[in-house]
Amino acid sequence: MKRSELHMDSFLPSMIRNLSEGMAVSMSQQISGRFRLNWPEWRVLLQLAEHSALTASDIVEYSAMEKSKVSRAIASLEAQDLIVRRVSEEDHRVKLLAITETGLKRYRAIVPRVLDWEKDLIEGLDASEYRDLLFLLEKLKKQLKAMSAVVEPEQV
Repeated sequence: MKRSELHMDSFLPSMIRNLSEGMAVSMSQQISGRFRLNWPEWRVLLQLAEHSALTASDIVEYSAMEKSKVSRAIASLEAQDLIVRRVSEEDHRVKLLAITETGLKRYRAIVPRVLDWEKDLIEGLDASEYRDLLFLLEKLKKQLKAMSAVVEPEQV
């Protein structure tokens, strides 16, 4: 499918970005007041709950967030005693981040809320539509990865 005109309301990257931003704002409203976490903090806490220990660079890579947002989220989570920074035993130059017991309790309190939010979001999709959506998103992710591997500069 080749198009000759660009319209932001039908340009897939814009549509996905706008949807993502809208979902982030909506979910953030669910967790910010009650759990005192903003969206980047939640995403960092989620990564650390899923992994035993990560570097800040790992979190940037896994979450696709900007380094500055990750750094601010880490500082805030440390100040709240939700995560802790420690030196790696294998390489003393590396600082690892891990979730604390307090952080794990907060994470476990949030999970049911965000799962209910997700359930409400996809309520309008039947099972096959949801399965297809996940399949298509994964397919686009793989295609994007393949495309980024072969980017060549253009002469303009």
